[in-house]
Amino acid sequence: MGRASAELPLLVCVGPPLPVAFQMLLGTDEPTLIEQAITVYRERFERIGMFENSLFPGVIEALTAMRRKGHRMRIVTAKPQPYATKILQHFRIDMLFEAVHGPMLEDRTHDKVALVAAAVRDSGSSDVVMIGDRGEDIRAANVNGIQSIAVRWGYGSEAELYGRRAHSLCAHDG
Repeated sequence: MGRASAELPLLVCVGPPLPVAFQMLLGTDEPTLIEQAITVYRERFERIGMFENSLFPGVIEALTAMRRKGHRMRIVTAKPQPYATKILQHFRIDMLFEAVHGPMLEDRTHDKVALVAAAVRDSGSSDVVMIGDRGEDIRAANVNGIQSIAVRWGYGSEAELYGRRAHSLCAHDG
């Protein structure tokens, strides 16, 4: 079995696709080991893990306000689409979004750039803004030629977000 890095901060594994996260955590690129780790992770995640989350304070109010102002919102995530949909339903915010763009469970080759491209294409609009908390979100917006807003209350560091050249940076005041 691969050897996990003791120096690796767990936070870097939040956001990337599971194969990338487990490659970092296990210190290996051995496909069989990575698939085994994903299988074990998903067994727990499907039963318990996806419901152990909580929304950041003020998120429901902000999303509701944006929807009331007529903004059409979509979720773009590296999390498998079926899980993302269940999580939105669990928190009773699914009705605020018109679509969820994420990979299918068996997809191991997806990336955020392609997911954002699909969301932009499917939206039928050229007036699109990506709001994200990781550098990969901002990079995907830049590659797709859309505006981006980096939010500081998520998992990405300020250095990570500034390094990706977000169009705007939004801090959390409380």
